[in-house]
Amino acid sequence: MSERFAAPASPLITIPGIAFQTAGVFLLPLLVALPTAMLLQASEVGETVGPMLLFATCLLGPVFVMQLLGLLLKSRRELVFWRRHGALGFTRLLDVLYRHLRVVTVRGWVLLLAGLLTTVAALAAKWAVFGLLAVLALLLFYGVVGWTIFVSTFLTSRLERGLQRDKGSVTRRVTPAVVLAGDRAEEVFTFRRVVVPWGYYLLVDDPNPYRLGTPARYAVGAAATAGEVEQRTTMRRTPRGHWFLGPAPIWYQDVLGITRVSVVSYATAELKILPAIPGVTVVEPPRSRLQVPDVVTKPHRFATEDHFRFREYARGDDTRRIQWRLSLRAGHLHVRLPEARETSANQVLLVLDSYLPKGTILDASHGAEELLDVLVLAWLGIAKELVERGDKVILLAATSGET
Repeated sequence: MSERFAAPASPLITIPGIAFQTAGVFLLPLLVALPTAMLLQASEVGETVGPMLLFATCLLGPVFVMQLLGLLLKSRRELVFWRRHGALGFTRLLDVLYRHLRVVTVRGWVLLLAGLLTTVAALAAKWAVFGLLAVLALLLFYGVVGWTIFVSTFLTSRLERGLQRDKGSVTRRVTPAVVLAGDRAEEVFTFRRVVVPWGYYLLVDDPNPYRLGTPARYAVGAAATAGEVEQRTTMRRTPRGHWFLGPAPIWYQDVLGITRVSVVSYATAELKILPAIPGVTVVEPPRSRLQVPDVVTKPHRFATEDHFRFREYARGDDTRRIQWRLSLRAGHLHVRLPEARETSANQVLLVLDSYLPKGTILDASHGAEELLDVLVLAWLGIAKELVERGDKVILLAATSGET
C-alpha cells in the first residue's frame, strides 16, 4: 500500500483564514476605531481622520507590500514541488497560500485584541492611560509583525540558496528506513548551518500522515547558524504501508511568540513498513458421532469399525466388492462398503470477505483501515500456519475493477 502525503486543509478553513489574515491585520484597527469614535462622538478623532489614515497607510502599506512579495517568493518553490508530484489542485493551492499568509499567532491576536479594546476604552472613558496602553500594544504588535515579514521576505531567498548550494542543509530521514509493523522507528532531522536570525527560532511543524500518529515538531535557535543540530522523535505507531513524509513546513517564530511566518517547505523522507504476520494456532475440531465431517466437527470411529460394514448387493454396485464368504452363508450377495475417509485437508481454499458497502459508518470512520488491516493479517496468518503444516492453500480475495 502506498500512502500519499498529508492531506491539505479543507477550503472551509483556508478561505476564511486567508480573508481573516489579510483583512484582520490591516483593516481591523480602522474598522474598530472609526465606528467607535463616531458612536461615542469623539470630536478629536473626527478632526484627525485624514492624518490618521495617512499615517496608517504609511505604516501598514509597506508591510502589506512586503507580505505579498514574501508570499510570491515563499510559495513558488512549494507549488513547483506539488506540481511535479501531480498533487497541485485548488485545495492544495489554498492550503499553501494560507500557510504562508498566516503570520500572527494566537498570542499575537490576543495582543491586537487587547490593543483594540484599550482603544475603545480610551475613547469611551477619555482616560489617557488607556490611550497610552493602546498605543504601546499596537506599536509592539505592528512592529514585530512588520519586522518578521521583512526578515522572512529577504531571508527566504538566502535560506533557499544556501540549501541549494550545500552551504546549509535541513535533512530528514527515518531510521531504519524499512521496518516491520509494530517495530521501533525514529525520525531524524539534522540542521546544518541554516540561517536563524537573532530573536527568532526556526520551527518545523509537519503533521505527517494521520495513521502514524506522530507529528514532526522541532525548534532550533541561533546555534544552528554556525554548527549542526540533530533532533530525533520516536514514531508512536508504525502501521503497515509505504509512507511519504514531507515536505516539512519551516517557520520563523519570534521569541515573544507574536508571529510565526512560513519560510519554505523542505526535507522529505520515506518509510516502508512491512506487514508483521502474526502467529495463528489452528485447533483440531472436536470429534462427533456425525458420519460426514463439517466445519467444526470431525466424525468419531473405532479402529475396527470400517472392516465390518456390509450391505446387500444392489444393481450398479461394484462387483469387485462382493464378499463371497458372507454371501454364501447368507444365501444372497453382500458387498463390502468402502472405508470412510475424512475430507482431506491437504487442499484448503481460504477466502477473504472484505466487502464493505459504500456509505456505511465503518467506511467513513478513521478506524476502518486498521480493522481491514487486522482482517488481512489474520487471513495471511492462517494461511501461513496451514502451509507450515503441509497443506496446500489457495488464497482468494475480491479486488476492484481497476486491479
